Amino acid sequence: MVLRGAAAMAGGVVTMMAMAIFGGLWMPLEMFPQWMQDLGRALPTYWISSLGEWSLQGAELPVTGLVVIGAWTLVLGALCMVSMSRAVGLQRR
Repeated sequence: MVLRGAAAMAGGVVTMMAMAIFGGLWMPLEMFPQWMQDLGRALPTYWISSLGEWSLQGAELPVTGLVVIGAWTLVLGALCMVSMSRAVGLQRR
């Protein structure tokens, strides 16, 4: 919603790759320094992975993960609404 055309595709790929790396999907978070582990636990990709492990292994439900995923959903949804309203407003002029 913020970028246009080919820049939107490149931005999406870069964002997804960064979230996968820092969220611990490619390598375990324990391999990273402490500040990167803290960053990884703040990303939804880490918690989506944890929810997958929870569903397969039957461990305790990661409630913190649901809160983090919900917060990201609300913030990014609001960003999309603002970006969309600006884009539509620019087209009307």
